[in-house]
Amino acid sequence: MNLSRSIFSRTLALATSAGCALALAACSAEDSTQQSSPALSEVQSTVDTAEAAASTTPPTTSAPQSTSAADAGQQSIPQVASPVAFAGMGTASLEDQQHMPEGLGNLIPTGVRVGAHDGFTRVVIDLEGEGEPGWFTSYTDAPAQQASGKPVEVQGTTFLNLGIEGTPWPSTPELKEKYMSPGTTPGAGVVSEINYATTFEAQTQLIIGLKKKTPYSVTFLQEPSRVVIDFQN
Repeated sequence: MNLSRSIFSRTLALATSAGCALALAACSAEDSTQQSSPALSEVQSTVDTAEAAASTTPPTTSAPQSTSAADAGQQSIPQVASPVAFAGMGTASLEDQQHMPEGLGNLIPTGVRVGAHDGFTRVVIDLEGEGEPGWFTSYTDAPAQQASGKPVEVQGTTFLNLGIEGTPWPSTPELKEKYMSPGTTPGAGVVSEINYATTFEAQTQLIIGLKKKTPYSVTFLQEPSRVVIDFQN
């Protein structure tokens, strides 16, 4: 009886050991199969990484963008209005002007010329004789003769009074014939009209009628002798 129980116990232990061995072998085979098969989680991870990279790429825009360095420079530099051009001689000013050389010449005015140019209008008083003239200029709203004070009729809204020194009355018939006759000269550009008013005590007076009060310059040129007045347009 005791022998039978011992045999039964050994038989049960062997069966239990064999079952455990089979179970472990099955688990080992299942693990080996899973390791050799492709992991679905790894493939999904690769797709997710690509989508994440695409989502971080900045979106493109259809707005036009300049690729020119010159255009970029123009956009960054503020535009400044161009200054008023003045291509006349000297420096234009609204101030009264005066010039008196050490020794006045002996000159006669023979004519007046007016010309409109880009940026300025030029008035030229032609002279004949020797030496250098003096002059003075001033703006006025009521032009008048230097000796009598009588009003001088001349077209314009404002007027420049011009006196040229060193122009005595001609002493010979030949010089008298060349001497400019009193009267008006049509204007051009910003100049409306010029009136040669009179000559008194070697001073010749001209009234220049203007469309507006504007800066001007006065210059004496030689060969031939002439006084040039440039008005800014």
